[in-house]
Amino acid sequence: MLSRFQSGLSVDIQPPNFELRVAILLDKAEQNGISLDYNIIEFIARHIKDNIRDLEGTIIRLLAKSSLLNIEIDHNLVRDVIKERTGGRLKTSVTIEDVVKKVSEASQVSESDIVGKSRKMKIAEARQLSMFLCRDLIRTSLSNIGVYFGGRDHTTVMHAVKTISNKCENDANLKNSVWSIKQKLGQDLQ
Repeated sequence: MLSRFQSGLSVDIQPPNFELRVAILLDKAEQNGISLDYNIIEFIARHIKDNIRDLEGTIIRLLAKSSLLNIEIDHNLVRDVIKERTGGRLKTSVTIEDVVKKVSEASQVSESDIVGKSRKMKIAEARQLSMFLCRDLIRTSLSNIGVYFGGRDHTTVMHAVKTISNKCENDANLKNSVWSIKQKLGQDLQ
């Protein structure tokens, strides 16, 4: 019997990424006949990351609480359910994914372009801003940041950080943009 188990296939199963979590939540909400605002779906996907069962359980718990308390599913109810499911804590840190999303929204450059290879000025500036914010807000190495942004070298990240830092000293609009994005990222943590 032991030899049968040892001859089996060994597969590493990773947790679902953000897009997959959103798709799963949308599907489960539809299966349960509830219409959730996309912002609520994204909020759940940002906080419940480990596995599909946790995502399904969150939708079921939302539906049950909404039904029992006879209230609509809103941001406050979602926040309460997530706190229950995560032991009373919400997300406490910003991820590279979060930074890229907010910079994408602020700069009108797609997330795929920001992490891509394009050298167009608008895209390169959004990428540099993302790298700068990642370095400022996230406790990770320059190499890890570079890898996320299309496998770039740590020196590229250093250059981006230095460039945005210097530009912020002279460009009030850029400085305000950096501040605004940081504020938006901070609001997502609450």
